[in-house]
Amino acid sequence: MAEMKIAIAEDNRQALDMLGNILESDKEIQVVGKAENGTDAYNMIVKTKPDIVFLDVVMPGMDGIETARRIRGIVGAEGTIIIMTAYDWI
Repeated sequence: MAEMKIAIAEDNRQALDMLGNILESDKEIQVVGKAENGTDAYNMIVKTKPDIVFLDVVMPGMDGIETARRIRGIVGAEGTIIIMTAYDWI
């Protein structure tokens, strides 16, 4: 099976590192990039063209929703965008 290319965008460094470490422990996954804001995430995704993108909703520069809108055509119909958040609404 071919390696699955994954990109992660999360402004919380601890969460970014934790998710990256979990994914990198799987030999069939290649984390092609990590970003701490939406602008860097967009640029990294354009460059790496991952199969799956994990996007935090609330990030500086460009939020996850806008980043998802902009990258939809880059990852294509077969690509997957996973939106995540740990936002405290209370």
